[in-house]
Formats: sequence, structure tokens, C-alpha cells
Amino acid sequence: KPDTKIAQGFETLAFTTKSGKIITGFVVSESAQLILLRQNTGLSLELNKDSIEERTTLKNSMMPAGLVNNLTPEQFSDLLSYLDSLNGSPTKK
Repeated sequence: KPDTKIAQGFETLAFTTKSGKIITGFVVSESAQLILLRQNTGLSLELNKDSIEERTTLKNSMMPAGLVNNLTPEQFSDLLSYLDSLNGSPTKK
């Protein structure tokens, strides 16, 4: 269950802009003026902090429950290997 424990840095946040738009995703980087947000579509979006009315941490993961249920063990292993490669960690088999 993805919502059981969400790794630090992967919490889903909702930003309400001063114009009333709600944008969700997780923070990739943040400076004094800007937030780089990765949306669930995979696209990145820069938000100017001056345009944000409210920032809320959501309790639900962006990863849907049951995402890997239809994968074979080999496909699941390949997925884990790929995810490990993203941060440079060696895969343990």
C-alpha cells in the first residue's frame, strides 16, 4: 500500500494559487523565490512563491494502490532495478 509510508521528499503537496488554481505534486527543489514541482503526469512546473496562497501536505501517495499487481516477478524486478539506477545505488539480487 503506497500510503502506508511515504518516503521523505515524496510527500504529495497541494498548492492553491492566489488565482484559485490547485496544483499537486512533489517538490523537486525549492529556493527563496521558486518551487520546482513534479506533477503526477511526470511534468515539472516552476511555481513562484509569491503566487501561492496555501501549501498543504496530502496524506495520500501519488502512486496508486495496486500499481504492480499485474506485473510478472521478472517485470517487477526490472522495475526495481530501473528505480535503483535513478539514484545510482547498485541493485541487490
